[in-house]
Amino acid sequence: ERLGCAAGHAYVLDALTGRLRPTSIWFPAIPEVLRDFKSITAESDFAPGEGMHGVVYETGNPSWVEDLKSEERFIRGKSVKDLPLASAVFVPARVGDKIEGVLEFFFEERRPEDPELLGVLDRVGSQVGEIIRRQDSERVLAERLEELARSNSELEQFAYVASHDLQEPLRMITSYLQLLVEGYSQSLDEKAEKYIDYAVDGAKRMQELVQDLLTFSRVATHGKAPETVPADEALDTALHNLDQAVSETGAKIKREPLPLVQADKGQLVQVFQNLIGNALKFSGEHAPDISVSAQRNGSSCVFSIKDRGIGIAPRHAERIFTIFQRLHTKSEYPGTGIGLSICKKIIERHGGRIWVDSEPGAGAEFKFTLPVASRGS
Repeated sequence: ERLGCAAGHAYVLDALTGRLRPTSIWFPAIPEVLRDFKSITAESDFAPGEGMHGVVYETGNPSWVEDLKSEERFIRGKSVKDLPLASAVFVPARVGDKIEGVLEFFFEERRPEDPELLGVLDRVGSQVGEIIRRQDSERVLAERLEELARSNSELEQFAYVASHDLQEPLRMITSYLQLLVEGYSQSLDEKAEKYIDYAVDGAKRMQELVQDLLTFSRVATHGKAPETVPADEALDTALHNLDQAVSETGAKIKREPLPLVQADKGQLVQVFQNLIGNALKFSGEHAPDISVSAQRNGSSCVFSIKDRGIGIAPRHAERIFTIFQRLHTKSEYPGTGIGLSICKKIIERHGGRIWVDSEPGAGAEFKFTLPVASRGS
């Protein structure tokens, strides 16, 4: 506009075809007299070295065309009758040494080459090249995110269907094995009874695994919108659910007052239950000694579940949050290896993070963050 251009347009490099393709980037709104030219442009792309754009792209040098009608390399001009454009400037849109596209500026009147103006436009091309690169990166990122979201949705649906459909045959297997023991116990020898026990135990462990997979797949799809939740109430529910395990292990659980947070209450209960349940399980030879506390940090709250159990080697601090990753055999400690993965998925769904500080034999302190509820909530 400042240069008095009749029109301006940007070609960009298509990474797939290696050709310069037209875009919807035009200045100004094309009047009737340029409608045909705009239509021709929308159908024209160029290889490096082809046409004015290809030459500018290939050489990396700007080009001033004083007389468009006599310029053989201005291919589009031959397709438009009575083209109301006389002169043009073509400049590379570059990022560093890489050319991302070619900009074109058109004038209605004939203009002789102006080296100073050509230099200015060349610098503009560099700035626009950075914008084009950024927009292209944002487009690619948006496409990848959309693809990832679609993939995650399909995986969650698959996990849900597979888990749900597996439960019924597992229940049938367990039921018929138990009926076999009850109805034919006198006919079975010790070895047969042992084999049946193995089968029943395997089916029960499979049911537990399927149920945990179902829970894992439902974190995002069945979670409720975060609301103001008294974290103390979520902890109360988790401890109530663990009451039998607490009694059996003789655990001591110390707790400090917890704040109001923005969370899905049911999922917060699940996080507390999984983390405290692990502290009960991995207590070692001594009765579990667990403390639960929280500390505000800006707009977030850092929760802590600390125990004096067997601890974890620092090299495994990330691995334990990966699904199916176990540090111990099933004979040493029961479980599916999914509980911490569920915790991680829940906390990340709430925009927080979860981690552990631990040393072997020195206990473990699991920490996670959640947004603090606003005063008006």
